[in-house]
Amino acid sequence: MRSKLLIALLAFFVIIKSVQAQNNQYQFSQLDINQGLSNNQITCIYKDSKGFMWFGTTSGLNRYDGYKFKVFKHSNQSVSSLDDDYISNIEEGPDQKLWIQTRSGFNIYDLQTERFRHDIKKTLAAFSIPDSLILSLKKDRNGNFWFVHTSYGIYRYQPKTHQTTHFTHLANDSTSLYSNAITAIAEDAKGDCWIAHNNGVLEKLDTKTNKITSRIYTLNQLYPHEQFTIRVSVDAQDDLWVYMSGNALGTFYFNTKTKSYKHIDKNSIGGKLNSNIVYNIVQDNKGLVWISTDHGGINLLDKKTFATTYITNRADDPKSIAQNSITALYKDNTGIIWAGTYKRGISYYHESIIKFPLYQHHPADPNSLVYDDVNKFAEDAKGNLWIGTNGGGLYYFDRKKNTYQLYKHDANDAGSLSNDVIVSLWIDHEQKLWIGTYFGGLDCFDGKKFTHYKHNEADPNSISDDRVWEIMEDSQNRLWIGTLAGGLNLFNRQKNNFYQYLPYQPNSVHSAYISALKEDGEGNIWIGTSDGIEVLEKKSNRFIRYRHEEKKNNSLINNNIIAIFRDSRNLIWITTQEGLSVFNPQKKTFSNYFTEDGLPDNATLEVLEDNKNHIW
Repeated sequence: MRSKLLIALLAFFVIIKSVQAQNNQYQFSQLDINQGLSNNQITCIYKDSKGFMWFGTTSGLNRYDGYKFKVFKHSNQSVSSLDDDYISNIEEGPDQKLWIQTRSGFNIYDLQTERFRHDIKKTLAAFSIPDSLILSLKKDRNGNFWFVHTSYGIYRYQPKTHQTTHFTHLANDSTSLYSNAITAIAEDAKGDCWIAHNNGVLEKLDTKTNKITSRIYTLNQLYPHEQFTIRVSVDAQDDLWVYMSGNALGTFYFNTKTKSYKHIDKNSIGGKLNSNIVYNIVQDNKGLVWISTDHGGINLLDKKTFATTYITNRADDPKSIAQNSITALYKDNTGIIWAGTYKRGISYYHESIIKFPLYQHHPADPNSLVYDDVNKFAEDAKGNLWIGTNGGGLYYFDRKKNTYQLYKHDANDAGSLSNDVIVSLWIDHEQKLWIGTYFGGLDCFDGKKFTHYKHNEADPNSISDDRVWEIMEDSQNRLWIGTLAGGLNLFNRQKNNFYQYLPYQPNSVHSAYISALKEDGEGNIWIGTSDGIEVLEKKSNRFIRYRHEEKKNNSLINNNIIAIFRDSRNLIWITTQEGLSVFNPQKKTFSNYFTEDGLPDNATLEVLEDNKNHIW
């Protein structure tokens, strides 16, 4: 029986170095002038209601549909073009029109006609706004539009009722705006608005009662004689993140429930920024706060601990963020983080775009992988990883500390690793690490020292070959060792020696090369070889053999076995260069799968089952 299979080949590389590891979790995709972007200097980012991404640059407006760019620029021959190519902001206005802000003012873009209008005063008059001196506008969650005026306060236009409400400072009313010198507004989860004034005062507007209900004077008290272009971001917990555009003051966090604040900059105790010049702040879907900086890349802050990590460019890594000066930062409705840079275009990230972080050697990064060639992994009871390399020794990755410890062979130290070429790893029931090496024999590491087991021609109870290919401990705590050319070995823990199952001896394996070991649900030991599969039955203690037979469609697919895996249904999956076999223990037959059944290639290497019982 054949069925269609969806097989995913996993490529997973782990960093190995005995220093602090870098943050390689965040891999970015890139867009720049090579893909059609009009200019690499990004000023602003926006996603419209139809799903188009818009990027403002110092030389043109760009619309991106996920495949290609459409560029809009000023033209002296067209009155319906942009009035200037320097784009400073993009927002949605009433009637699904985009309001594009340039050095010359606002341009209103019609998505249907793809034309720009410049009659801002006439348009605003229709919303009962007296003139065109608008600093910015925002659309709230209810579809209302908030226009910040240069000197008259704020106007809220409600399209459903076509009504406009004017919010302004009234000298004898403490529930009115503190002042009309407003630099920013931001909406919280309840639909209320936080308003920033240029002297540092922050206040909360209740959008149901249209009254100010709370004020924060902290920044005004810290900088009593200063005036700032203050920007405000409200996170999912309704806390405030405040920064001053054009000033090197870092960011201020305000807990709106406790009324406490925290100043975060390069000199902060604990988590700190690596640059005090902040351009934007957004919060991702996991609650992490992304802070874009000048020359510091993105500073990633965990609100639970206020610890910070840094996402920075690595010149030799095309999947790192494109540049460390991040001039624009935007999270869209799907959770993608878009980062605009000063000179290198756009980098964007989502955890589902690139599933597997790639760790490799980067000459420019002293904390990157030193040795790229990795053979094996083993996870201990703490969730930490042992990593065996093909000539670079053995590494221990501590996930909590994010550090790596290196173990290498030292000819002058008999207690060191026997060989730096590691082929197999296994952690036994005592949490001891067993290490199979190439021409170094078998090592056991108890956390302090390496114990060596090597082949001795004069000792039939020594390990049969110093090229140890596979290691497995079974449910009876017996340790099985497969070798490259010495057959199978069973380690006797009491006597500290080995029983050798050599090829073509009575009740033994038929091949000297043991490529795979696996125990099934009944305690039988499955042994992959270069000449089929041997199964040592628990009940009879006898070997039975499965081989490929040309005239039998339900025989083993190929005799040269690469790996063996047992899934949650007790089916045995066998990988070969010629396809995939699945053994049904009830029927004692194999089902075989090839490229015509859905495999991307007949050469299959490994099989894994995830927590949802999907087979990879």
